Amino acid sequence: MIYNAIKNNITDMALKYKIDTVYIINYLLVMYAFFLPLSRSISNTLFFIVLFLFIISGNLKEKLIYALKDKVVWSFLGLVIIHVLWLIGSDNFEYGLERIDGISKFLYIIIFISVIRQDFVFKILSAFLFGVCFNEFTAYLIFFEIIRPINNATVVDPVPFLLNHTVYAIVLAIALSISLSALLNKIAIAHKVFKIVSILLVMSISINIFIISSRLGYILFSVVILSLMFIYFKKYILRMAIVVVISYVVAYLGIDNFKNRTDLMFYEISEIYSSQNLNSSLGARVGFHLASRDVFKEKLFFGVGTGDHIDYLKNKINQEEVYELPKGLMTILNYGKGTRLDSDFLELFIQFGVVGVFMFLLILYNIYKYNQSNKFLKGLQILLIIIILINGAIQGMIYFSPLNKIFVLLIALTLNLYYDNNKCKMKCI
Repeated sequence: MIYNAIKNNITDMALKYKIDTVYIINYLLVMYAFFLPLSRSISNTLFFIVLFLFIISGNLKEKLIYALKDKVVWSFLGLVIIHVLWLIGSDNFEYGLERIDGISKFLYIIIFISVIRQDFVFKILSAFLFGVCFNEFTAYLIFFEIIRPINNATVVDPVPFLLNHTVYAIVLAIALSISLSALLNKIAIAHKVFKIVSILLVMSISINIFIISSRLGYILFSVVILSLMFIYFKKYILRMAIVVVISYVVAYLGIDNFKNRTDLMFYEISEIYSSQNLNSSLGARVGFHLASRDVFKEKLFFGVGTGDHIDYLKNKINQEEVYELPKGLMTILNYGKGTRLDSDFLELFIQFGVVGVFMFLLILYNIYKYNQSNKFLKGLQILLIIIILINGAIQGMIYFSPLNKIFVLLIALTLNLYYDNNKCKMKCI
């Protein structure tokens, strides 16, 4: 009764003032994209407004049918479904619900493809890039000590709005992918605002990526550059590889933070191989993989269940006579809510076995095989797949906001399932 009353009142107002709900939602998504790399609370509020308008607009059955005709959407939905099914009988129900809360962001794609208009694709992409620009501008102000550090940022590691330098580096890599792809593609260059933002970001990110303390960012920078050259200019890839190497050498010689982080990475690797020392960020990742090796014997195909992977690893690490692993790993596992293993593949494998990893890879495979004639959007799909594969192996994103939200939104923008009044039957509220 309350739902119908609210819906009828809004419908009457919409018809009276000729309000087009689709336009409202699309402009809200422009704002949502801008705030994704800046504020979790504001972006969440904007999304819930979009969700509210989406629900009360009616015709939910038609919208769902419209969305589910696509293989990419089905693969997103499949990964969510196994999280729900594998929760049955879970020994850690509370943590399992937290995993489901994280993966539920994949369902956003159903809403996005049902309401996003094709003429708003570049508006939404531009808004996201503007958000990254603002993030970077603030980071530079902190780095040059023009303003005081805010939130978690420091002068040495200027990351003002995101959780840490790793998340920031991934967002920069995604923005670099969009910007460079735009500059290399005639269709994207036709959008003047998009072109200007892209030029500014490419120059800014190329410097900023070496200032922050993320080793993953250093890797993604070179991978994005070389991948783009392979997609657009295969014959020049060797020359670009040389340019990338020179850039790293210059950064190593001229930027202390980059030099220190690079030296630390090689030191940690040598300690792992020579002394089996796992008391480092890289060592912890190796330790978690070692502790999970019995999954191959015990739970190969179906894993231990949604949310049970942390307790499983704790038990294995406590078996000192079998696993010579540092107790420092337990500190990470006892972190509480939000504990992560810094690897999507490892988390999925322990929880769901081969089935979970297959479902995740199926998403990426369906995106790769997607029939997208727009070269810019197809190139962006491939770059997102590469970033997700690297990030999924050594950091993780499927449970982690805002990375999972950014990934879902950008993938939705690259699909051909844009809002269609005849197919979705979405009118004024």
